[in-house]
Amino acid sequence: HFERVTSQLPSDCGIVIDDLVESETAIGIKWHLEVKGGDFLEGWSRGCSMYTKDASSGLINSGFDVTEQVPPLKINEAGMEFLAASAKFLKTRLIK
Repeated sequence: HFERVTSQLPSDCGIVIDDLVESETAIGIKWHLEVKGGDFLEGWSRGCSMYTKDASSGLINSGFDVTEQVPPLKINEAGMEFLAASAKFLKTRLIK
């Protein structure tokens, strides 16, 4: 998977691993893309990858990637209040 992804990147771009956590059955990686020279790429260029692996062989069983939106979609206080009110409203209408 890594080789397939990196083969699709421009030749002056690379994947930089920011953090890596590994256990007997799982691997978590935080990463970002950089252009040679250290320039950060804007857009969908940061993310996390999670993998499960077989404890005895160490081979990866499954995995998924999550990329971060730029700008990140974050809800402000008013948005949180709206969601809370909407949830209460829906709860009273849908649950009897």
